[in-house]
Order: sequence, then structure tokens, then C-alpha cells
Amino acid sequence: MKHLVILLALVMNLIGCESNPTPRPKGYFRIALPSQEYKIIECNLCGYSSSVNQSAFFSEKNLQNQKIYYPSLEGELFLTYRNNQQEFKQILKETQKLIYKHTIVSSGIVEQPFNQPKRKVYGTYYMLKGDVASPLQFIINDKTSRILHGALYFNAKPKMDSLQPLINYIDQDLKLYLERFRWKL
Repeated sequence: MKHLVILLALVMNLIGCESNPTPRPKGYFRIALPSQEYKIIECNLCGYSSSVNQSAFFSEKNLQNQKIYYPSLEGELFLTYRNNQQEFKQILKETQKLIYKHTIVSSGIVEQPFNQPKRKVYGTYYMLKGDVASPLQFIINDKTSRILHGALYFNAKPKMDSLQPLINYIDQDLKLYLERFRWKL
């Protein structure tokens, strides 16, 4: 009887171990993107208005710092406002240098200039390629004293393959934000 149990255990072991385990790639969760409906926001401290996604929250920390937070996407658009007629050109150059510091890790930067002379809104929209911390940025100015710099960050390690759907989604939001942007005169 003892030999029969050992023989049965040996046969079961040989039959049960026929298939080799196959390695599987890491999977990512499917991201449910919110609908793209918009609301008007007004920055009373800085004197501008625009449209943001209804699922995002706009907050004014102080005169220089605002934020648009996407809670379901774990993304934040940091906005920095400066108003200085004497140092306008210097501040604009510093802001552009800040964007181009990403060239160390980016695989390219695509610039899209935009101009709305009737509203005195001028600027450039930047799309940074590769595993960068801030893939979308912009600079808006009025060509005299006011500058608004926006930089998008995610609460995740920058991996373009997993963040690309979120970047594409917010890219549409930011283009509409820039299109509807108005300085209060």
C-alpha cells in the first residue's frame, strides 16, 4: 500500500508539471477619462478668464501661483503669473529657459505659437516628447507686462507609454484653454 501511494504521488507530480510557466508583460489599468465639458473660470487676482474641464478644480493660491487640478487623472497644471513692465523681456526669457531645461531628457520639443491680437493674447504652446516630468507647457503674454506660464505635471513617474492617453486628453483641454483665454483690461 505504501508503494502504491508513492507511485501515485510520483505519477501525479509528473502529469501536473507538464506545462512551463510563460512570462507575461506587466499590464496597466484602463483609465476612464471624464467627459470633456467645460466651465468658465476667472482669476480675480491676476485679471484673466478662460475655460477649464468641469472635472478639474481651479485654485488661486496667491497673486503669482494658481493651479488646475485633475483629481481623476492625478495631474496638475501649475500656473505662474508675473506682471512687471520693466522686467518683461527678462522674465519671458527666463521662462523660456526653464522650459528648455527639459532638453536633457526630452527627445524633442514642438512649439506652436498662437496670436490673438484683438484680445492682446500672444504666446507659445510647447509639447515635450519623451519621458519628461512636464510634457505640456505654455507661455501667454500681452507683449507689455503680463506673463502666464503653465506646466503640466502628473503624480507618477514619467513614462510616456502609460501617460500618453492622459497627455492627449489634457492636450485638448489646454488648447481650448488657450483659445478662450482673455485678459481683463
